[in-house]
Amino acid sequence: MVATSLAACVVGGQQAVRARPVTIGVYQELPFGVARSHPSITEGGRPARDNRSLVRLAAREPSPVYTTRVGADAAASPVALTNNAVLVATSDTVAYLSAAGTLEPGSVSLRGGAGVSLTPGGGYVIAETDGLLFLGAALSDAVRVPVAGLSPHAPLVLEDGSVVVSAGARVLRLDAQGRELFSLPVASRAHSPIARTPAGLLVVATTDELIFLDEAGAIGRREPLGNPPVAGPAVALDGTVWMLTRHELVAYEASRGVRVRVRAPGAGPVTHGGLAIASDGSVRAAILGSGVLALNASGVELFHVSLDLARFVVVDLGGTSLALTQDGVLLAIDSAGEERWRTRVTGGGANAAPVIGVDGTIYVGLRGGSLAALR
Repeated sequence: MVATSLAACVVGGQQAVRARPVTIGVYQELPFGVARSHPSITEGGRPARDNRSLVRLAAREPSPVYTTRVGADAAASPVALTNNAVLVATSDTVAYLSAAGTLEPGSVSLRGGAGVSLTPGGGYVIAETDGLLFLGAALSDAVRVPVAGLSPHAPLVLEDGSVVVSAGARVLRLDAQGRELFSLPVASRAHSPIARTPAGLLVVATTDELIFLDEAGAIGRREPLGNPPVAGPAVALDGTVWMLTRHELVAYEASRGVRVRVRAPGAGPVTHGGLAIASDGSVRAAILGSGVLALNASGVELFHVSLDLARFVVVDLGGTSLALTQDGVLLAIDSAGEERWRTRVTGGGANAAPVIGVDGTIYVGLRGGSLAALR
């Protein structure tokens, strides 16, 4: 699951072949020294965007550790490092925070910063309003690559350092110098994160369809969504791709076709939500106005917990769900659907899915530009 050496590089402008994403697995470590227990190399945890943590939540309610103002507003899900430091991007600043929550020297100004991902060299790539920003590990050697219509989601980083992003009516793959490796036009707007399946296919949701393509940008499969997307794609370990749309949860088989469609709970259309997939293939959906719905891999309901302002959800190694509401309530739900604990994050409403650090610390990016840590 983890790449241990670089695949082919971009040479003379030619596309790299067999470039594999920088993936954090449970058996090996990345060559640049990030431990296998690293919880968050990109938005959603890994290139599968499954929001599945490789650690376990504490059984007891956590206590606040710190709430630190990083930027003006909109703190994204952080990159939680193995020394309990974190890398946080807000709308206008990217910076390191120490384990004690102290801002480290050397922050960098952003142009509407959003999602951030690790790169193979130990640096970062950040989606800004007008393009991509590549930074070294010391937040130096900045390289900005203009990309019109860029999605705010964290880019998918491949092992050769190239990135794949949604950008309006295109899906792009670019190297770190901004050279275009492919540009795939799509019939309707592509605004989802790019996910990757175990078979090496890239998956992106447009306004009306799910597109599967290879690393050269060739489309291998299209699947109609039926309704506009809300969350996903999120990929299970067996390659099943889950989507949350305005009216349904849909599971697409790894090979072709739809496995199951399940009507989303609630009286009206879904406007906001999030997905997480446990190691057994079961899925959790946080649905604003309804709560947290859990289905097994066949689409049979496991539980439904009412939580009106549910907005984000992650799942830990043991199948416990961690839901986060828009107004900052954290709720831990065990695999049977029973509430384990509930607490509220201070400092403003939630802006992004929580991240569970290696030691069980929970990090929450807040709309006001702060990062909250609880343990």
